[in-house]
Amino acid sequence: MSDSLDNVYDETQEDTEETKNVTSVREVEADSLDDLTDEDALDLLLAAEPPVVTLTAEIDPREGLPKGLKLRLRSLTEVEFDSIRKEAMAESGMNREDRRAKKRRGEEEEELDDNLYKRLIVVWGTSYPDWSDSRLLKKHNTVEAAAVVQKSLLLGEIYNLATKIIELSGFDEELINYAGN
Repeated sequence: MSDSLDNVYDETQEDTEETKNVTSVREVEADSLDDLTDEDALDLLLAAEPPVVTLTAEIDPREGLPKGLKLRLRSLTEVEFDSIRKEAMAESGMNREDRRAKKRRGEEEEELDDNLYKRLIVVWGTSYPDWSDSRLLKKHNTVEAAAVVQKSLLLGEIYNLATKIIELSGFDEELINYAGN
């Protein structure tokens, strides 16, 4: 089996390419902050908006996907990641209140369904195609976009797409590897 996202290529717009560099965090010398006043820092934060970084990815042609597939991926916010995590935990049939009560009683908290989590990242982090399109849902006999992803893509393709979306969201490779473990 070939790596189906080997041909991922950046078609990021010039302005989003610049914002990709802004998402990195690095140490600086304390004296380099001397020319930045508290007011300047607050002004910067007040003007700040999380960028939406996009990328076009291509899944190579394979059996079942003879022409390949181009997708438009986008970065996700912390709120979106939190919603995805909650949904991946809630899918096992336990609601949020039950999980909290179980935690208060000292019982082991329910684990995250890692495969569902990755499928949901692909659903939320793909602006094209729309995984919840009624024709796709009907073809795969489901009402869930995550099930369409599961039935349309190979497990490795889902993992690679989720990893790309996580990278677009500002995580570096070291954090992605840590989260994957």
